[in-house]
Amino acid sequence: MPKGLRNFVFSFESEGLTRFGGLGLFRQFCKLTRLRHYLQRYVSWPYYHTRTYYPADLFLAHLFAIVAGISRIEGTQSLIHNGLIPPLLGFNEFPHRDTLRKFRGRFEERHLRQLQEAHDRIRARLLPTMGVRYSAVVDADTTTLMTYGHQEGVAVGYIPKRRHGSPSYAPILSSEGGCGLSLDGALRSGDTHSTTGAWTFLEPVLEKLPVTIASTRTRVRLDGGFYDKNIIAAS
Repeated sequence: MPKGLRNFVFSFESEGLTRFGGLGLFRQFCKLTRLRHYLQRYVSWPYYHTRTYYPADLFLAHLFAIVAGISRIEGTQSLIHNGLIPPLLGFNEFPHRDTLRKFRGRFEERHLRQLQEAHDRIRARLLPTMGVRYSAVVDADTTTLMTYGHQEGVAVGYIPKRRHGSPSYAPILSSEGGCGLSLDGALRSGDTHSTTGAWTFLEPVLEKLPVTIASTRTRVRLDGGFYDKNIIAAS
């Protein structure tokens, strides 16, 4: 067996530390990319009568909660008394979960489409800062999001290593393997097979790559679940 250290023990003795400390770096990233500016300028938000928080700020509250590892709105209650995250967002206190839920419930397809366009603008602005790129690896995969209720579009499908009678979503996600930037994503019902609509999803994704990258220098990395004649023919 190779020699060397195998066990590491990390200890923190200072007071007032939090496991959310890395969000300070994420805030700097958001500030550098002017994320709030893009959200306010390029997204027409759904009508929201409460002006305690601006719509873009409520969206950022969702985003920060996800980055902090809180996958469900109910879990954001733990952030109400957090002394770090509200100041990072410029809030006196973190929005209540009902406020976040009502805001998200007002979204329509046109709002989501504008969010996607804002996302494309930010990515187009970031890619040149990483230098001229002549090749790319496009990763795409599906995941499973279990739900607890009767949300729109959920269905009972295959859930690896979990009970199979639970409704779920089966979103498909894509990113560039070299730089890690997200390219696109689509929400699908839990009974959707990986190959269903895969090429329809991937074709516009490939068009989002920089013009300096030739099609012959582009690789698409998929698992066996995506094996489909349309994808093979296009390659």
